[in-house]
Amino acid sequence: MSLEGRVIGVVEDDPIMGESLIQSLSLEGATVAWWQTGKEAIEGLQGTSADLVVCDIRLPDTDGIKLYSEATERGGTSPFIFMTAYGNIDQAVELMRAGAEDYITKPFEISDLLRRIETIIPDVDEPAVGHVLGISDAMKRIQHALESYAKVPKPLLITGDIGVGKEYCARYLHQLRDQRQGPFISVNCSIIPSEILKDQLLGSDAKSGASEEASYLKRATGGTLFIDGVAQLSGKLQARLVDIIEECSQDSNRERTYQDLQKFPLIVCTTRRNLNDLVARGDFREDLRNLLDPTHLHLPALRDRPEDITWHLDQCFREFKGITVSNVRGISTAAEAEALQHDWPRNVAELRRRMERAMALALEEWVTPIDLFPERGFGGWRGQPNVTSLAEARTEAERRQIERALAMHDGQLTSAAKTLGISRTTLWEKMKRLGLNLEGSL
Repeated sequence: MSLEGRVIGVVEDDPIMGESLIQSLSLEGATVAWWQTGKEAIEGLQGTSADLVVCDIRLPDTDGIKLYSEATERGGTSPFIFMTAYGNIDQAVELMRAGAEDYITKPFEISDLLRRIETIIPDVDEPAVGHVLGISDAMKRIQHALESYAKVPKPLLITGDIGVGKEYCARYLHQLRDQRQGPFISVNCSIIPSEILKDQLLGSDAKSGASEEASYLKRATGGTLFIDGVAQLSGKLQARLVDIIEECSQDSNRERTYQDLQKFPLIVCTTRRNLNDLVARGDFREDLRNLLDPTHLHLPALRDRPEDITWHLDQCFREFKGITVSNVRGISTAAEAEALQHDWPRNVAELRRRMERAMALALEEWVTPIDLFPERGFGGWRGQPNVTSLAEARTEAERRQIERALAMHDGQLTSAAKTLGISRTTLWEKMKRLGLNLEGSL
């Protein structure tokens, strides 16, 4: 849970217990006011809009019933959880009848107190971090660049190997733009015959009789025209694309209006080939390369960003879990190790296909190496074959999950704990036990 933005009052005269509560609640993000006597609590509650009060039932100058009654008489509306020793349960029950929210018996685990607090204070919704392309530094930079480009409707060039996610990036950019936008039109230059491309891709120029209204360019008006494999365009189509981009770029020094966006689509081009080499050989127009180059994003291969391999495995598991009928509970550590050793020649596209097949056909509760790589047969693993104790395996699996959650949320404990389904305090304690870096985590 998260207590970010919440104010919690603690009424406790024992300094050790008080310090422990302060630390634990602060780790969850709460602002904590600590009062050591009933008098301090009454005065403090008058000037503090506490979302909750955690109060000891026995205090040096009063008891819980008197404190709660006086706070209520003075107009206090904060819910109370009372801490009590076993022998004072009758008094705690009396307080519950008087309107207190809950009581907890000492000694107690802090996680138990947090669960009770969660039932009284609804969790504050946190904005999603929103990693949609990956958690590696390289993909975070790509995502940030796309979010910036969405505000400036200039043509974009995306390069990278096959299956690396070029179209996915283009669609993400399309979604970031104005909600009144037109459609996303995808054109794959490698599978559409050249004669059809010639007549239908960009429409007519002054010398052509082709129908402009039926062109892919016109159909993408106000939206995005995605040209996959721009290096395969003929010289005439490259020249036509230059004319269109230059026309779109006229008056580029002024802010583009909604009418401007409706007149032209955003043009996103991709290629796996090196345009500089093609220009040098005379196979690609230099002026078109120059128009596309200022906004050029290169997507690195999946094998060069291993942290994204496990991230994509998790993403695929969540996605395919909802559409398959298998009872798969997760991905085994051995399967992850094997995935990290794999070269992924077809990148994310290959990973998705392998995970979809594994989820559909897995015979066990956990995806295993043989599910991901059936062509290798049993015993064909390249990952670490050493067998460790179950305790060591659990510890290592826990460490990797925590590291991945922290990477996914840029080191933010509150968000990582929410993803892991544990409290922030529990995550902090596990990180200390596992020897993970705590610097800057608060």
